Amino acid sequence: MGYFITENNEYYEGDQISPLDVPIPQRQNPTDIWNGSVWVSQPYDKAPLLDLVREARETALNRLMGIAFAAAQTNDTSTVSACLSARTALLNITTDSAVVESTDELSFKLALLNAYTAIKNAAPINVKNAFAAFNI
Repeated sequence: MGYFITENNEYYEGDQISPLDVPIPQRQNPTDIWNGSVWVSQPYDKAPLLDLVREARETALNRLMGIAFAAAQTNDTSTVSACLSARTALLNITTDSAVVESTDELSFKLALLNAYTAIKNAAPINVKNAFAAFNI
């Protein structure tokens, strides 16, 4: 078994199909591009997943404000404070240092999940339901 690039720059693994196919080193990452002599890593595009996070965040933010409003009506200042803290953290999730510094899909998703989990875990039980639809 080998690693080859066709004359159309298509990568494949296995037995050589055409004598024109060139043997090359194994590609380490599916997004890498062969430049004619070495594999070149392409930066991970975070934008599509960040768009999904922002959409999910809007739902959670709306629920948090509803919970905070109801709590304010009964002078439940601890719940209002918890909602405001969760709101701030959710607004900052896309600028979390681990999220910003991630360089590939796995580390990016893990950083988002860790940041989100920390926000949810810090919330009291009566605030946690605001996160029910936050799926990324």
